[in-house]
Amino acid sequence: MKKITFKIVALTIISAMLMLTFVSCSAYGKIEKNFKDAGYEVVSEDNETANTIKAELEEGEVSVTVHVFKKSDSILNYAIILEFGSKGDIEKSLEESETLKGFVKDIQKSSLVRDNCVLIPLGLEASSMTEIFNK
Repeated sequence: MKKITFKIVALTIISAMLMLTFVSCSAYGKIEKNFKDAGYEVVSEDNETANTIKAELEEGEVSVTVHVFKKSDSILNYAIILEFGSKGDIEKSLEESETLKGFVKDIQKSSLVRDNCVLIPLGLEASSMTEIFNK
């Protein structure tokens, strides 16, 4: 009886640790909060640039979620966040996607990459968007 109880407790603890590990892999939650705090709002994901990149990446069998933020008081400032399943998916995508290569030259040195997310700043406030992204 003690062995069965120990196994159940051990499996529960291991399962909880794995779930926390998978949940904490994405930096998107913090990035979203930073943009909202800076006056950006989430807008429809129907953005031509974002849709082009997403379609190209999905051809290469990489799953990506596109998030688009717009500065509330501006017409021209959009921040597109590509959220990948893992950092490995970003690296695979950079090898295969000419479009993404145009935005991110060197993944290791880029301030446009944070964990499993990539920023594509569109507009006049690109440097400000990069600072918000990396907070």
